[in-house]
Amino acid sequence: LFTQGAVFDVDYYVKEHMPLIARSFPSTLVSWEVNTLPTDAPFCILAQVEWTTEEAFDSLPLSEAGQKIFADVSNFSKSAPIFMKLQPLASGA
Repeated sequence: LFTQGAVFDVDYYVKEHMPLIARSFPSTLVSWEVNTLPTDAPFCILAQVEWTTEEAFDSLPLSEAGQKIFADVSNFSKSAPIFMKLQPLASGA
């Protein structure tokens, strides 16, 4: 999540940063999706990234590839991202 009003380069994020994540973690990244939020919401961008396991996500800051991804944030935003782990409650079709 990135807060509303944050300096944010959406084109770079979608075309460079998210594909960098996909290339860096081909065996543990399941999928990713980037969404914009309404202008009256407290956040402007929501990226949902699905990993094979919680451990795969938790290991990101410890890996060299993960450190490169975190270092890349300054190329599209001056604000730090807010991370949240979603816990599925229910789903349906």
